[in-house]
Amino acid sequence: MTVEFKKEDLVNLVFGNKTPLVLVEEGKWEDEGKYAYKDFVFEYEGKFYLIILDRSGSYFTEYNYGHEYWDDLVQCREVVKKDKVIYEWVSP
Repeated sequence: MTVEFKKEDLVNLVFGNKTPLVLVEEGKWEDEGKYAYKDFVFEYEGKFYLIILDRSGSYFTEYNYGHEYWDDLVQCREVVKKDKVIYEWVSP
């Protein structure tokens, strides 16, 4: 299920400013060459939602953030936290 949130509230959330949304978890930047992505999980009225912020540019130049292209209302996906088991091959 998706819910719309105000762009202003989401921008304030991802940049650490005051907002009615509560930041629950902030991911790390996942670099994919020209673009990088970062996940933010936030709580609103007892439910949890996901927003993904993207950026382009580099450490040596200025970054351009994708929120500049969001509409005034942004669709965010409702999420729940689940356990995930990962198996790896390791030396005995």
